[in-house]
Amino acid sequence: MKLIWSPENATKAYMDTVRSSLAAWWNAEFIVETWSQGGVTATSIGLEIASCHTCCLHVCVVPAEQSIAEFVTPMKKAGMTPEVLVGEPEEMMAGLVGIDFLVVDSKLKDFARVLRQARLSPRGAVLCARMPIQEVLLVSDGEVWIVGQDVSTSLRSPNRKIKTKKLDQDVLTHNPEHFSI
Repeated sequence: MKLIWSPENATKAYMDTVRSSLAAWWNAEFIVETWSQGGVTATSIGLEIASCHTCCLHVCVVPAEQSIAEFVTPMKKAGMTPEVLVGEPEEMMAGLVGIDFLVVDSKLKDFARVLRQARLSPRGAVLCARMPIQEVLLVSDGEVWIVGQDVSTSLRSPNRKIKTKKLDQDVLTHNPEHFSI
């Protein structure tokens, strides 16, 4: 058997690791993710691990009852049991208050609306996309949006290669045109 380098798989694994590491790095207290049917659970497993390290709540919003088994089965195989809520992510965000780490699946039909509906923590929040969505939102895979807190001092390390955009809560709730090209 010959091992063959797969840059595509390496990049996907790296981004899943970065997302979950960011949740622990920011000492997240409430992690929320959206998941679409047919999606992968690698990021979800990483977020659940991060939630164990920070002793926080990790909630995954799945769109339909039939999606639960598809999401929960691989999570259980990995020994993980995040809280799962069923419903449209845009609607579910209203009941999830104090989110400080949000990973949204860009396959959602109204990705920007999910971001606008999110009730973020007053201490700040980190927003991540699960895959490239440049045509929908000016966020690329691997870019992190940090909302409502001063990131200038926390990101001054020359070893950190994370692209960030600082937004305030007002941008998310009152300027929806900012999210579409």
